[in-house]
Amino acid sequence: MIKRQIIPATASYIKDLAHAAADKKSVSSSLSCSFEESMLDRLSTLVSSLYETSEALDCAVNNLPVFENMLARAEYYRDTVISDMNACRVIADKLETLVGEKYWPFPTYGELLFNI
Repeated sequence: MIKRQIIPATASYIKDLAHAAADKKSVSSSLSCSFEESMLDRLSTLVSSLYETSEALDCAVNNLPVFENMLARAEYYRDTVISDMNACRVIADKLETLVGEKYWPFPTYGELLFNI
């Protein structure tokens, strides 16, 4: 979900915001692009963080150490894999509040609560 839907949706929104800022600047250098520039900065930081966190999650899942017993394996999943999943979730939730509705690939919490 992260690499195939959330990151591409965010990248598409970033691209359109960057084009909007460039279009404003081409019309008049006196037009403020502070909103677009601020959003571009926030979104770029968050999506980079999400990518790095998802890479750590992939590494944790794909490079499992050898465990002595099932308890050690369960503790690894609890302490490492679930922790990385939660970190991804926090960032994705922040992106959901910033990315334009038409770009977001999933129903928002509001849509789930009030439109079903």
